[in-house]
Amino acid sequence: MKINILKFRKISWRITFTYAVVFSAVVILLNFLVLYGVRFYLRQQAITQVDSIGKNIEGKIAVCKKGDVCR
Repeated sequence: MKINILKFRKISWRITFTYAVVFSAVVILLNFLVLYGVRFYLRQQAITQVDSIGKNIEGKIAVCKKGDVCR
């Protein structure tokens, strides 16, 4: 009794296997693209927020140095 796991005799099995491999590769690629896209977006938003808060604090310090009321 011969066991041929990867020898597909019918063309439909070959097409199905090829389609499954290509589909899996595309899904994995899209998964990584979304993951790194979201990571990039979140990092950029964090940098923007830190920069904005830093400028706000610098402005408040400048007002306090002028002798105005510091709150």
